[in-house]
Amino acid sequence: MKAFPAIPSGKGSFFVRSTDGAASSHLPVGNSEGVFLAPSGFDKPTALAVRAHEYGRLAISQQFLDQYWASAQAIGLRHDWGTDVMTAIINSRLGHLGVKEINHFPVTIPKNPSISDSARCFLRATMTHTQVNIPEDGASIVHTTQGMISQLGDQLRTTSNPSPDGVLYYAMMLQELFDYGKRDKPGEQEEAAEGDEEDFFKSPRRKLWSTFGRSMGHHEWGKMKIITLPLPLPFEPAMRALRKRPNFVGGFRHPYRALLPSGDGRAFGLKRRVRGGTILIDTSGSMHVAESEIEDILSIAPAATIATYAGHGEHGSLSVIAADGRRVKSMPNHGAGNVVDGPALRWLATKPSPRVWICDGGVTGIGDNQSPNLVVEAESIQRRNSIKRVDNLQLFCQQMHENKSL
Repeated sequence: MKAFPAIPSGKGSFFVRSTDGAASSHLPVGNSEGVFLAPSGFDKPTALAVRAHEYGRLAISQQFLDQYWASAQAIGLRHDWGTDVMTAIINSRLGHLGVKEINHFPVTIPKNPSISDSARCFLRATMTHTQVNIPEDGASIVHTTQGMISQLGDQLRTTSNPSPDGVLYYAMMLQELFDYGKRDKPGEQEEAAEGDEEDFFKSPRRKLWSTFGRSMGHHEWGKMKIITLPLPLPFEPAMRALRKRPNFVGGFRHPYRALLPSGDGRAFGLKRRVRGGTILIDTSGSMHVAESEIEDILSIAPAATIATYAGHGEHGSLSVIAADGRRVKSMPNHGAGNVVDGPALRWLATKPSPRVWICDGGVTGIGDNQSPNLVVEAESIQRRNSIKRVDNLQLFCQQMHENKSL
């Protein structure tokens, strides 16, 4: 069987060789030959798919490829992400051209894939029959990226040089979301580095968001103020659980017990081991926190700290409404929008674990506007700091009673 790479590329000549290993191809440069390495048989659907993919690669204009890789390098997109996204763009173009063989393009899924592996395999599987499962966190952005890749592939069918900026914008967000801290295994957590409380979308990433983000709906978080409220109302069951027990060790607190034989010798106070943690509640929109729900949480976790937040316009606020077995007299009104989800999550990341965020996940910034970069940043803060998200307070209370813990 003869391969004719000069036909889709529009130029030649090529060094052509059949291979069962890694396929590759590139156009002729100057006086040097191009290269076309691909399976040559007709008996395997995967061989036909790989060969079609390499033909598809040669058919994409060099101007588009140069623009793609120059932009990817400028924004810091790693080569493995850039290669996988380019693979998906090529297959998408072929799929829109009606090349059915590409459905069988092989996508190798690792035995124990990391979150990053799953996302990249999902993109590589664009226009193929391969099914790849991806985690819930970040799934919407992975699907959006694949949709944009499909659109770009369709544009390549009719024009030689559409802009890849939108796809690169989303690919960069996926890299930030899944590869932050260079975690390789599912569930791995990294100690927060100094300065992690700062927005990790600062320089040099800022160039990406300012350049591409204008057309993609890029927004910033609002300014958050922490308001300290008095906690005058004790919740007696929690207070009892937090009191130090008379003991033979600890701080000297009960001198009258030290006198024998009238005392029992338990003149020292020792803290009990009680459940705690930190709960952050989004009170935007119709979300309402009842006093009974606060007491419900404190009955299970007496040492828990509970805070609420919300915002309006360009600003928001956060207040602790319960701590050390005591709570506020009346619930604060922070505003009707989210606005400051990111700053509130960074506050939560500095507090004792377990850390729980009560929110439907619909994060917003200034003007209560949503944008992909805010979603990615919020999810990244969650991942880096072992923050568990629960959709609403009622569901959280139900889960808490079932598990007898946060």
